[in-house]
Amino acid sequence: MKQFFKILALAALALPFTGCDVEYSDINILPDPVFEQNGLYTVNTISIYDDYETVINVSRTAGLSKELELDIVVDETLLAEYNELYNTDYKLLEAQFYDIPKNAQLASTVKSVDISVRIHPKALIAAKGMAAANNMLLPIRISNASTPVEDGGSMMQALLRLNIVEPIVQVEMPEQMPQLEFIPTIPLPQEITLNATANFNTLEVAKIGYRVNASKVDAYNEEHGTSYQLLPEQYYKIKESDFDTETLEIESRIEFDCAAIGGEGTYLLPLEMHSDDYSVVQREPVYVLIQMSELKIWVTNAADLAKTSGKGKIRVQMNSPMTVGQPVDFVFEPEKVETYNTEHGTAFKTLDAAKVVVTPTEIQAGSQYGELSFELDLSELDYDGADKYMVPLTLKSSELVDGTIVTGPSTFYIEVNKTLKGTYDKEVWGEEKSNRVLKPAIFIAGQDGYAESRNAKKQKYIINYNQTWTGGLIYFNISDETVAGHPNRRVLVDFSDRPNERADGYDQIVDSGSYLDTDTGDIYFNLRVMDGAYGATGGFGIEVLLSNRADL
Repeated sequence: MKQFFKILALAALALPFTGCDVEYSDINILPDPVFEQNGLYTVNTISIYDDYETVINVSRTAGLSKELELDIVVDETLLAEYNELYNTDYKLLEAQFYDIPKNAQLASTVKSVDISVRIHPKALIAAKGMAAANNMLLPIRISNASTPVEDGGSMMQALLRLNIVEPIVQVEMPEQMPQLEFIPTIPLPQEITLNATANFNTLEVAKIGYRVNASKVDAYNEEHGTSYQLLPEQYYKIKESDFDTETLEIESRIEFDCAAIGGEGTYLLPLEMHSDDYSVVQREPVYVLIQMSELKIWVTNAADLAKTSGKGKIRVQMNSPMTVGQPVDFVFEPEKVETYNTEHGTAFKTLDAAKVVVTPTEIQAGSQYGELSFELDLSELDYDGADKYMVPLTLKSSELVDGTIVTGPSTFYIEVNKTLKGTYDKEVWGEEKSNRVLKPAIFIAGQDGYAESRNAKKQKYIINYNQTWTGGLIYFNISDETVAGHPNRRVLVDFSDRPNERADGYDQIVDSGSYLDTDTGDIYFNLRVMDGAYGATGGFGIEVLLSNRADL
């Protein structure tokens, strides 16, 4: 190696004396222009388009220092070669059906340029017909460069094959049959929206529209064993559709004003999209069911036994909107607790009526839905106590608009669930080690696989201070003591590290004022755990606020 470097050094010293006797030519890097879309390239377009633009990109990777002008020529010999090679019979696209620039220019340092090829599908179809038009190719190649270029062979050629299709409107069938209910005494129009999509962006909404196919009513009745009547035309209005040229989505609205029909009949409206200019794809009519009825109201979630820790909402629904508001109120009926216990084999107790507050509401005019709030005073109940309570709230029919009928279960049963058990939102207000991350949940000893405490304090509640280790458990209790100046804050006590394994626990836990806010349900932890890893430096912190409890 050393000898080699000596030779190089001597050669380098000799260069000043000998270099002037040798001449070197400049390195000449030739541009290499090619079509990005070379070979057979399909151009998809629609038969009614006057013009359709497709873009062919010419690019190069070498010779960027040179300006370059290229001729773009239509070369019929490429078509002949292709037909012979693949045993096809494509015809040449005639010049009146396309526009293409004669050349392309790439300035120095420019790597690529787009060439716009414009096809005239509408004129082509009119002159040749669909089948012949879709059997045409436009063969182009790069030629006559302004400077010598690398020969790119077939990559300097492109054959544009036309794929022209008819304009199509595809009707999207609703997942469920649209159904509307009208009340004779409530003259309020209702509207449905039907959706469709197009495969082209020049759709004219005046050239499409829904029509009623009256013959489909009898066919529907025969198939489904019904006896619906055709909805008379004076009770509906088919509006002009809207078309989004970006998404190609069509929205069609039909307005119904059927209150004047009266009675309690059921009507059917079979709707089919129609167009004289575009092909419409719709597998069957869209059937709209119109039901004349009485005004009905029901409790939407009455069938479920709701749980609450003090507050909640009851949802109600009507079968038709109204022109005026519908007042909604519920009454506490404690006598229904005993009936519920008898029917379900439970042992719920009853809250004092004074501890149940219901806030009346109103279903707004034009709406079918409403929510009513209730609040229960649970301050005298123990957290996770042995006794279970129930609150039955019943819809007050006397408060409803005259003629309103309550259907289905009208009583909303609430199970009082005053508990700490659940998942929470966690806010770290102090320190939390990355390897001691508190799981945002509280568990109860003796439930869900968590062992009871062996400590004499019999701690009821559990937190997991290391969510990656299921055994990292701290047990605690709620005391009757409150934080000075805050009667709603109950002091948390008896913190112990894993008393489920050893009665006296393991690591020391220092509490600096942890509490439960009985108004909000928030739990404030201010703990330091003196374990083997962090005890010498003051322990690791559990300094978090848990809020917004949810059931596990």
